[in-house]
Amino acid sequence: MTLANSLGLSVDFLENGAVKDIMAHPIRISMKPATPYSRNGTNIYLRKRSETIEFIPLIGPGSNNLFAITSEAFFARGNWNGIDYSCTLRLSERSYSWEWNIEIVVNSDEETELDLIYLQDVGLKAANSGLINEYYVSQYIERIVFEDERFGHVVCCRQNQK
Repeated sequence: MTLANSLGLSVDFLENGAVKDIMAHPIRISMKPATPYSRNGTNIYLRKRSETIEFIPLIGPGSNNLFAITSEAFFARGNWNGIDYSCTLRLSERSYSWEWNIEIVVNSDEETELDLIYLQDVGLKAANSGLINEYYVSQYIERIVFEDERFGHVVCCRQNQK
């Protein structure tokens, strides 16, 4: 199952709804492709803060969701501990970027503190037989967090070497 835009950006999914690979042809953005038997490097976690901290992945195994993919987006929706959630992934048609939209509904009058954690492995290597690009795994990735009026906190990453 693949979601792709006209520029060559694509996200492949496994049959269990996990992100297998993110590519910006011919560059593999993901460090390595996920398998049904490995933990994938891309996910969104919903974390509930109370006396104990609980969390659940919102996509892939362990997510309690139903998912679908169309030519325009990936959709997942589920319920966890009385919290309904839906996730939508869309690819930009103007750039090599993507956007996750997460909606959460707490079905309780009880005050609940939640946060989202986005996990994205980054390899930035030409897709070939080698799995990772050790030189670009961490030291050449610049990360900046911006505050946007419309989207809130936005994390931007860029490769700062050729």
